Amino acid sequence: MSFGITALRLRYLKTIEEICRTDPMGLTIPIDVEARMGLNP
Repeated sequence: MSFGITALRLRYLKTIEEICRTDPMGLTIPIDVEARMGLNP
């Protein structure tokens, strides 16, 4: 597995943790995570 994919996955997980901290309701959706990471325009 390439380092780029591993780094992206780690960043993805950290972003999910961050959203969970700021959103106690736990309404985290993948699109939300991608938007925060700047993957979606």
